[in-house]
Amino acid sequence: GRPKAAPQPPTTTEFLTWGFLASVPVMAMLAGTTFVTTMIMPVPFLWVIPLALYLVSFIISFREGFRLPFWLNESLVVLAGLATLLILSEPVPTLLLSLAVVHLTLMAIYHWCHEHLYAKRPAVENLPSFYMALALGGIFGSLVITLSSYFILPYPFELFLLLATSLVFISLKWVKSDNNHWAELNKTLPKIVTGGIILTVLFLGFLAMSRQTSAVIAHERNFYGFKKVVTNNYKGHQVRSLANGTTNHGFQVIDNGELLTTPTAYYVAGSGIGLAFAYLKDQSTTPLNVLVAGLGSGALAGYCQAGDHFSFVEIDEQVVELANNYFTFLKNCAGAEVVLSDARLKMQEIANANGKEQYNLVVIDVYADDMVPAHLLTQEALALYKNLIQDNGLIAVHISSRYLELLPVLKGGLDANGLVAYYFSDQNPQEYGSQSLWVLLSKNDQPFTNEILKNMSNLNNDNKIDTVLWTDTYSALWPVVKF
Repeated sequence: GRPKAAPQPPTTTEFLTWGFLASVPVMAMLAGTTFVTTMIMPVPFLWVIPLALYLVSFIISFREGFRLPFWLNESLVVLAGLATLLILSEPVPTLLLSLAVVHLTLMAIYHWCHEHLYAKRPAVENLPSFYMALALGGIFGSLVITLSSYFILPYPFELFLLLATSLVFISLKWVKSDNNHWAELNKTLPKIVTGGIILTVLFLGFLAMSRQTSAVIAHERNFYGFKKVVTNNYKGHQVRSLANGTTNHGFQVIDNGELLTTPTAYYVAGSGIGLAFAYLKDQSTTPLNVLVAGLGSGALAGYCQAGDHFSFVEIDEQVVELANNYFTFLKNCAGAEVVLSDARLKMQEIANANGKEQYNLVVIDVYADDMVPAHLLTQEALALYKNLIQDNGLIAVHISSRYLELLPVLKGGLDANGLVAYYFSDQNPQEYGSQSLWVLLSKNDQPFTNEILKNMSNLNNDNKIDTVLWTDTYSALWPVVKF
């Protein structure tokens, strides 16, 4: 018999089609991961689920045997996608339902694209080109989301645009195709469904964008995330707040001159940090020297008095710009300065330059959305802070978090550093305040015998709190996640 003819190499169109089909799931994974971990629930390990579903989709799609019809895969994308768009338009989405629906949608998109890839796979001789197209498609998808996040879209709308495009594409395909399941049932049904889907996408898109942009007077986006300044009414006053993801980083009352310099949110006078300033002002006859890691809106500068020096260390230049341009806390503190740097590195630089024991107060108020970066809570970090405070000075650490229980971490670093720690959970904050959890640490227990700090709880001797040790080489999040 004649020898079997060698298959033709893939055309440019085929190669680009493979690459595009491979890029869409990657775009969905990255956009979905960002949305889930910032806009719904910024909890550790949650980013693993979209990646795991992506890999599972490959396993399911690239197998032999029974397969679901394409129309059913497309229908799942449409139904789950519409549910996700509805969640995007909700002011406060239901947590568990949101997570379930978004992950179902991501899986539907993965499977839809991977099934098309499997159906369009080439002969064995052309598999190297096929795999190359898949790899390049993944790179392209990553670049699209990266460039969009940093340079193109000012708001985090990547997931919405991806879903809207997919739904419109599928619905138009139903109308144009004469050989699909819907056309077999009814010739007019695809047109009705398509019109309904497009109108619903437009309506939900308007709601989602309105929610994200409502009352926003400024916004910035970079590697450190999406930040926005929002003006709204609060208890009869106009307030301006700085938010990162779903986390508020302080607000200022802007329509009352007497309240302009009043610390708000987690920093009110009745909070742990408020008590720390009250104690230091009561004990010190000289101006305070304060080092603050993390700027936010600059609300801690509200405690600044004549002669005091407040040095803020902030890593995100955009936060500095927003604090200077839209809040007046820094302007009202003559002794305030802002240093653009990583807080841990800057503190080490100060210590190395013989700047030890020069601060009355070192404040750790650094958040990546709802979580304190691990390298600022290690045993070695606490040793650094200890070297920077005076003998009767204080270290104040803000550990309010919806998803992490960080008291055990601070307790784990006390013994090795010879520190005494007391904590205060402000669950009934005063006016303009927010619930907060602060830990105050000192070289000895003398500060905590003072009347001002008497209502704080001793962390060293609290047997109800476990001990979790974090070091610069080991920091396990699993033991401190709140379930």
